[in-house]
Amino acid sequence: MIELKIEGSIKKINELQGKKGAYRNVADQYLPIGPQTEKEQNLNWDIVYKSIVENIFHLSCKNRDWNELKAQLVDKIRGNRETENLIDILQQTYLEKEGFKKSTPFYYLVCNGKAQARTKTMVAIFDRLFYFSEKNTPITKGNNFLETLVNENFVSLCDEIVKDKSQYPYLPFLAKLFHNDINTLLKNSDYFLDELHNFVELYSFLYLTQLTVNLVTPDSRYKEPESRKLYFILENEKASQERHDCRTYGFNYLFSKNTGLAWKLFPYLGYLDLITDVPIWRIEPQQNEEFIGKIHELNELIAQLFEIPTMHFNDIKAAINHGLTTQIEIFKKSERSSANEKVVNVFKDVFCRNFKTDRKKAGMHFVLKTNMVLLVTNLIIGTHQKMLIDEVIEGFQQRGIWFDIKSKGALLKLYENIGNIEKLSDSGDAVYVKSTI
Repeated sequence: MIELKIEGSIKKINELQGKKGAYRNVADQYLPIGPQTEKEQNLNWDIVYKSIVENIFHLSCKNRDWNELKAQLVDKIRGNRETENLIDILQQTYLEKEGFKKSTPFYYLVCNGKAQARTKTMVAIFDRLFYFSEKNTPITKGNNFLETLVNENFVSLCDEIVKDKSQYPYLPFLAKLFHNDINTLLKNSDYFLDELHNFVELYSFLYLTQLTVNLVTPDSRYKEPESRKLYFILENEKASQERHDCRTYGFNYLFSKNTGLAWKLFPYLGYLDLITDVPIWRIEPQQNEEFIGKIHELNELIAQLFEIPTMHFNDIKAAINHGLTTQIEIFKKSERSSANEKVVNVFKDVFCRNFKTDRKKAGMHFVLKTNMVLLVTNLIIGTHQKMLIDEVIEGFQQRGIWFDIKSKGALLKLYENIGNIEKLSDSGDAVYVKSTI
């Protein structure tokens, strides 16, 4: 319960009086970035991929390593009279690690690494993105009977598991899209293998950017999250300072040193973690006076600890907003500012690495490279084979990728250049975009 969480926080902070150096900003429930350098984050993506594939098929290899599992596969195939003569060719082609990786998504289940803090958070984030997903039947059919044979025997060595779905996603709109998009990928096993890394990189980026805009923007903080404005250009497109939307709701909207929303994400999540284990927008707006009183008590204790003035409010949102403001003041007046800078730098330089571009005089912009354009396009079109260009653009926007009028024109030109456009008339009234899968 919310009340129990805040009561525990009040007790802990009360014990810290006079020891402000012991106050910790814990934001690891929803933020997979800590106040360390990129190298020190220790985010193990192999474990994240493992968890994603476990979520898809509800299968687990537990913590077996590749050599152990390969030996079990060899014994199982060799022990069958119908397949024992195939073992040599199978070992050469599909039972070497790289061969197995290229032929089946089950490869990602084989991982015995131990998850540390940031990895655990990223796994939890993707677990929540699977909130609306159901179990998928394991894809054992391969491109030939040998691949199918390996897959069937591999699945027989796995354990069926039920993934925990008790944690509601912070961004349900993104989780619903994720559910549709992962199913689209699974329609084609080869495409899934080719694009899984890009897909995970895309959704990690979308999650962090949309979490930031929805949480940090005051008028959206207490509403159920939805796709908020964040403007992109295409990689071959010209940029300029005259493009209002790209300038106002682009890269600097998140990362400007003075006004960027991302600078408040770590402090805000740390404060909210003291109050609740559920997304802040899920707190009932009409909480009782006793709970608002606990918010005030928490705010007073934090303010006393850091010798910052505090105020009382009768409205729960106003009381929480005051606590968030106090948390920002704490970061400004202590060494915590350098910790926050490390968080923002990892967000910007790691998770946005392939989604940013420096256009010199035109400044920094969010960018969508051609490979990502095509991936997102195919995810949007899904099983429809083709969709109207306006519907495709709306699909980008639903995922948190917004385009101004010039970028929409550049997108159409890109589609024309690669040949996946279909026009029903010379006037261009009905322009369809076709899937490239």
